[in-house]
Amino acid sequence: MYVLLLGLLSAILVLAKPSILIFSALLLAAIFGFCDQMRWQPWFYQYFVMLATLGVFSWDDADTEKRQAVINTSRLIVASIYIFSGLQKMNPAFTSGVFPWMVQPVTQLFPVSLQIVPSSLGMMVPFLELGIGVGVLTTKFRTYAIILALVMMGFVLFTLGPLGHNWNSVVWPWNVAMASLVVILFWRTEHFSLRDVLWVRDFPLHRVALILFAIMPIFSFFNLWDSYLSSTLYSGNTNGAQIYISDAAKHRLPLPIQRYTLRAEPNRNLLDPFFWSLDELHVPPYPETRVYKDIARSICRYADNRNDVVLIVNGKPTLFNGDHQSTYDCSQWRDDAQDARR
Repeated sequence: MYVLLLGLLSAILVLAKPSILIFSALLLAAIFGFCDQMRWQPWFYQYFVMLATLGVFSWDDADTEKRQAVINTSRLIVASIYIFSGLQKMNPAFTSGVFPWMVQPVTQLFPVSLQIVPSSLGMMVPFLELGIGVGVLTTKFRTYAIILALVMMGFVLFTLGPLGHNWNSVVWPWNVAMASLVVILFWRTEHFSLRDVLWVRDFPLHRVALILFAIMPIFSFFNLWDSYLSSTLYSGNTNGAQIYISDAAKHRLPLPIQRYTLRAEPNRNLLDPFFWSLDELHVPPYPETRVYKDIARSICRYADNRNDVVLIVNGKPTLFNGDHQSTYDCSQWRDDAQDARR
C-alpha cells in the first residue's frame, strides 16, 4: 500500500488531469490515517486537504473561476496555519523552553556575554508568524510577509537541520513546502482580496477548509480540538507525558522497549513516549491524552500490580485552562492486563 501510494503521488506530478489518481491516493492516505492516529501529523493533515481541493478541480484551462476557487482555498489553508502557529506560541513554555532550545545553534555563535540576546527574542516569534499569516492576505504588506516567511524557513532549517540540532528531519521538507507555497500562492498576486480568500462561492471544499483550518483550531485553546490539527508543532502548547514503570514490569517488557527506559529512582523507571516515538518513527507522539493512555494500557499488560505502571499527563498550558496534571495507573486497564498475562 505504501509503495502504491508513492507511485500514485509520483504519477500525479506528470499527468495533465490527475483527479482520479489524487482521490486514489487520498483513499490510501485515509486508510493509513484511520489505522494509526500517529499519522495525523500537521503536514499529513494539510497535504490531505490541499490535495482534495486539487482533486475536484476540472483541470480545464478555460475554467478560470474554478481555478481561482482552488487557489484561494489553498491560500486560506496556508495563511491560517501561519496565524494559528503564531497564536499557539503565545505561552510561557515556548518562550522559556522551546525557543531557547531551538536557538542554541545560533546562540553558540555569539560571545558568552551576548548569548542571552538570541534566546530573549522568543517573545517576538509568535507575532512574526502571526504577521506572516495576516500579511499575505493584505496587499500592502504581502511582499514583506513573503520575505519574512523565507527568512523563517532559513532559520528553522539552520537550527533543526544538519548544521544545528540535526533533529526531527521530517519537518525540514515541510518548512521548505510552507515557504514555497507562500511564494507560489501569494507572490506578485494583486487580483484577489481578503474577501475572496475567506469566502468562495459554489466550492464546498472551501467551507471544509474554512472550518478545519480557520475555525476549529480556536477550540484547541479550550482543549476541545486536537493540538496537531491546530498548528501547535514546536509551540510548547501540547500535552506531554511520562510513564513510570517498576523494576518488575520493566524486566517483562520486550527488549526493544526496555532500551528506552531510564532509571529515575529505586524501583521507578522512566519511559518517555516523546523520545521513544522520535527514535522509532522519527516523529513526535500524537500529543493527546487518549493516545498516551493507550500507550500506557499496552505497557500495563506486563504489570502485576496497579502501581507497576503510572502515567502522568501534563496538560497543555492553554489560554483558559492553565497547566494541569493527570495521573493514571493500571487499575482501569486491569482486566486487559490480566487477560494478557493469562
